[in-house]
Amino acid sequence: MVGISGNTAAYGTVYAGSAEEVVVRHGPELPYTPDDVGHYRPGDLFKTSLQLVDSFGNQILNTDASGTPVPPPYTVRADLRDPAAPAGDAPIFTSLFKFGADGKCNLLDTPFQLIFPTTPGPGGVLTFKDDLVLYHTIVEPVNGVQLPAVEVPITRLPCSINQAFSQTLKECVDCFPSQYIINRDGACQDCPPNGGSCNSSHLTPLQEGAVWEPVHSIGKYLLRSCPAGHMLVNSSDGDSTGIFSDEAQHCKACLPGTEYVNRPNSQRCLPCPLGGVCDGSSVSGIEGSEWEEDEAGHTRLIRCPAGYVLVRNDNPTQDQCVKCPKDKYLYEDAVWNPGPGIPNLVSPDAVAAAQVCLPCEEGLDCAGGNDIYQQPGFWALFEDGDSSRRQAAGNATGGVNASRILVYQCKETACTGNSTCSFPCPNNFTCAPGRFGPVCGLCRPNWVEAMGVCYFCNDDQVNAARTVAWAVGIIVMLLLWLGISWRPLIIGVKIENETSQPKTIMDHFSKVLGYQRNANLGPDSPAKPGIPPSSL
Repeated sequence: MVGISGNTAAYGTVYAGSAEEVVVRHGPELPYTPDDVGHYRPGDLFKTSLQLVDSFGNQILNTDASGTPVPPPYTVRADLRDPAAPAGDAPIFTSLFKFGADGKCNLLDTPFQLIFPTTPGPGGVLTFKDDLVLYHTIVEPVNGVQLPAVEVPITRLPCSINQAFSQTLKECVDCFPSQYIINRDGACQDCPPNGGSCNSSHLTPLQEGAVWEPVHSIGKYLLRSCPAGHMLVNSSDGDSTGIFSDEAQHCKACLPGTEYVNRPNSQRCLPCPLGGVCDGSSVSGIEGSEWEEDEAGHTRLIRCPAGYVLVRNDNPTQDQCVKCPKDKYLYEDAVWNPGPGIPNLVSPDAVAAAQVCLPCEEGLDCAGGNDIYQQPGFWALFEDGDSSRRQAAGNATGGVNASRILVYQCKETACTGNSTCSFPCPNNFTCAPGRFGPVCGLCRPNWVEAMGVCYFCNDDQVNAARTVAWAVGIIVMLLLWLGISWRPLIIGVKIENETSQPKTIMDHFSKVLGYQRNANLGPDSPAKPGIPPSSL
């Protein structure tokens, strides 16, 4: 007995008693839609569902004599073929499937995996065969007729984002949480233990700033760049120059205080110079020192501040600024490879560095470095850079000249020295108050010198002093004028009574000028006997 189901005839309920066609079923309960019925990932199970319909589109059901549904007496052969293969080639896959009592042939009821043919490509990357077709054929004739096969084009989908294609199983397999995958048709890769963290699909760098590049040709992440203060490691030798090791990839931090690196992607961590302070990514030194990277990637010392000798040789770890010891000094910067006219204050080792320093001059107290103090009674100045009196700075550098401090002796009342302010002390603190200039020999403006000491005068005192000076000057000039004008009238005679007091103002003037007059004698009168004439 034959039943019908799902009548789709356009002109009402009709009955047809023979199967005319096999078709692919569609419906919400099926694992595909009309658009993706042929989409498969490697290893997916064949999933099409078939049914027989009559000429009106009605599904054919089969029942026994009692009306109980029974499977239709037909077999479906599924063949996976390459349409481009030569005729007569065996199918890639073939298998037989049965109809169920519901009148449907569901390939999922007899699970078989779809295995895509592969060929190895460059770098071991597999190439999958595309443009395959899955043929569904009713093996037995239906009502004496061989029904046409149902063709479903197969489209290969890549594995899921956290899956890889297993060449052994020929299917997509899940990656472990400690792995990652770049090529979804490739293989799961182990996460570099010191370089990243993985979640079965991606790699996240452990070091902030590290750059990992996905290289699809090999299906792996490669460490390309490390952040400052880290060296790139990708070999079993512990650096980036040995034989590549995927597991060894990581950015190794240089030890702060003892190491640094200038070229993280191609250089090992370097030992910190003796005179440097390292933070892993850079080198610095004492205040006033300067460092620069050389052609080999080492940070080298190129300048030391005044009071220090630059120590440098072929070993970058020996670079340092060595301070001049007590009773020696240098007041110029030490420069590596100085130009013309600049002293070469460089030593090949720290032991010989003191020989480069100048001996302390008489009249100075040298505490070491450029801490120089003037003693009372001495005055100092810098030597002219072009002076012929430059002094050879020892033998450690071949006797290259270094400028010295010139010291002159002066009065302690003028040159008081300074034991707290290092030479050259600002504002002439080495001179007595109110003094300045060479050997502190001048008084500053509004200061006057008296008995070797400069005294400060305010404006009122200066104006009063000027007034007194003008008054004294006028009086002196008046006295001189009076003496010269009255000289012809003054007669130098001895007054009879030498003990008598002057009687008039002229008597006072003649007394002051050393003369006495005789009231009885005129200018032309003859002298009395016993009285010598005036010498005037």
